[in-house]
Amino acid sequence: MKTLTTIALILLGGTAVGCQPHYTLDFRILSAPPGEVTMNDSLIEIEEGLAAMAVVIPSRNDERMHKDTELDLSAGAAQIIRVNRLEDPDDVAERGDWYFTFAGARSGSTFLEFFVNGDYEGDVPVVIRTQAQ
Repeated sequence: MKTLTTIALILLGGTAVGCQPHYTLDFRILSAPPGEVTMNDSLIEIEEGLAAMAVVIPSRNDERMHKDTELDLSAGAAQIIRVNRLEDPDDVAERGDWYFTFAGARSGSTFLEFFVNGDYEGDVPVVIRTQAQ
């Protein structure tokens, strides 16, 4: 009976977790160095020593989040990637755009955690490539 109860709780817990809203991040690169820069909610890839600026827009169930939503990004290893949030220009702050710079500090792999309204919602793998000679 105890095993049945445990299985039922696991199944119910899994169902409850499955019903939670799923957040995604839409990266729109505004400026980047020549070469390949990848920024999406499944990978950020840039060369060491280079930086890019992007608008990052969180959405939940394919619906763009409200302008009052707080979005924070945090590097798992700041020695590999540096992330800074910029102040939103007045003309786009009404739409709820979040501006960030991403700088490849050192080659390697890490992750970028994202928080929506202070709650951890996921992470994005980060690869910083050695700069081509």
